[in-house]
Amino acid sequence: MVTWTPDPTATDDDGTTPEVTCIPAAGRTFPVDDTTNVVCNASDAAGNEAICTFNVTVDQQAPVIDNCPSNVRTNNAMVTWTPDPTATDDDGTTPEVICFPAAGSSFPVDETTNVVCNASDAAGNEAICTFNVTVDQQAPVIDNCPSNVRTNNAMVTWTPDPTATDDDGTTPEVTCIPAAGSSFPVDETTNVICNASDAAGNEVICTFNVTVDQQAPVIDNCPSNVRTNNAMVTWTPEPTATDDDGTTPEVICIPAAGSSFPVDETTNVVCNASDAAGNEAICTFNVTVDQQAPVIDNCPSNVRTNNAMVTWIPDPTASDDDGTTPEIQQLLTMMGQLLK
Repeated sequence: MVTWTPDPTATDDDGTTPEVTCIPAAGRTFPVDDTTNVVCNASDAAGNEAICTFNVTVDQQAPVIDNCPSNVRTNNAMVTWTPDPTATDDDGTTPEVICFPAAGSSFPVDETTNVVCNASDAAGNEAICTFNVTVDQQAPVIDNCPSNVRTNNAMVTWTPDPTATDDDGTTPEVTCIPAAGSSFPVDETTNVICNASDAAGNEVICTFNVTVDQQAPVIDNCPSNVRTNNAMVTWTPEPTATDDDGTTPEVICIPAAGSSFPVDETTNVVCNASDAAGNEAICTFNVTVDQQAPVIDNCPSNVRTNNAMVTWIPDPTASDDDGTTPEIQQLLTMMGQLLK
């Protein structure tokens, strides 16, 4: 239903105001999405005629908005988008697209704002496009950041792997440099940096150290072989250990000092010290519990002589089950007193 303002009027040189008749008339229903030529006519009393014409276009086709932005997620409150949305219309024009809030505005932090872009053509048809802008300044959170790793293997892994979560509901990938499974320098400490970034560009890191230690501890005071006739065996001093990481690893001996050892046997004692990297040092010694007395051979018979300078042949000798020949001490008793 089309009207126009003001209505056309006519004047004549005879001082009259002839009526103006338009076809089609104002207020009529015009064809949709079509252009109609309107002819307006005025005639005076002498039969002279004047006309005016104009077009009426009933346009119910809205413009088309191109390049409507996708949702924007950023950590910067001053937000722009590229490309800007544009519009075209069936009348051949390019209506202006106005967005509210406009690109370059300051958007609320840690909130989502709905942006509405509008384009209107000359007929009053309107097109809109909408998208969301989220200003996210919350960094992801990294879980399971590894503790420092100390190992004697240059190919280093860690369990569990670090993971990340974000307030947008996603699980950003965590990238570690150097990566798990890399070959790390031996006898050095390497700082590992793990990074996770969300869609808005917020970044979080976690760090830990990897030390590849291939230096075994050093055991001091490793006992010499022990030979005793007591089955309950101890040794002094106890062996101790030091490590290049500054610690003093515990030394564990098997069997332990104070244990009951087998009689008339030799037992190998193994003492072990391990550092945090798994490097191991050992020292070993033997403990023999010997309860077999030596055997004296050629023990002389009783001697009776008139010579105060007494000898006997052969001299007594001794042998032991350990393969040695113990020295024999000869003792003389006189008048109930022991003389050496």
